Amino acid sequence: MAQATGTSAWLPGVPTPRLELYRRSGYMMPDTVQATRGCKRVCDFCTVPVVWPQYYRRPVGDVIKDIKAIRGRAFVFNDVSLVDDPAYARGLFTAMLPLRKKWGGLATLDIVQRPDLLDLMARSGCVYLSFGFESTNQPTLQFIHKGFNRPQDYSSVMREMHSRGISVQGCFVFGFDHDDQSVFRATVEQVLDMKVDIPRYSIYTPYPGTESATRGLADGKGVIGARQEQGGVTTTSRE
Repeated sequence: MAQATGTSAWLPGVPTPRLELYRRSGYMMPDTVQATRGCKRVCDFCTVPVVWPQYYRRPVGDVIKDIKAIRGRAFVFNDVSLVDDPAYARGLFTAMLPLRKKWGGLATLDIVQRPDLLDLMARSGCVYLSFGFESTNQPTLQFIHKGFNRPQDYSSVMREMHSRGISVQGCFVFGFDHDDQSVFRATVEQVLDMKVDIPRYSIYTPYPGTESATRGLADGKGVIGARQEQGGVTTTSRE
């Protein structure tokens, strides 16, 4: 089972990608940048703490160099939690202000607790964020170690984003232990009420190395095989 260290480290010297080497027409958003690696959270289904147990930050100057290398006016951060280190994020967004580019990325819902940082994100060009809402059920969120999400605050989160001109992709997961057949209608109804711009739904998948997989194996329901297919990975679980 993955254990995040809770510490941060610097990751200098990562070379600027050779953007001319890949076929741009093969990607919805070909221009991407990564400022950090890892995540300070350990949600029980997430593979990130398995791959990157420590949270790494690239020097802001290195990140700005990569952004300047992008010819287009828009790009996406691949970071799974760009604002996990608020002081670092402030420095990065401030350095991005003169670039006048539009960008999107991923963040956790508690960004709304830092309205000054959210304002700076918007001024630096943020027009799109992806959030892992995951569930509209608080016990489920506690169970997967994502209790910092509060379903009663989801609508206010959306209002905060929209008031700053930021579109939201809202990610929700079906198949948690607490779910029953009512979860589908209840979730979609709340998504519509929240006015999520781009809803995304997925199946709770116990990827190897995650806590959900470890627990599933102990319960006789863990992943026993996986195969790579076009568009993603298909897992096979015992029932």
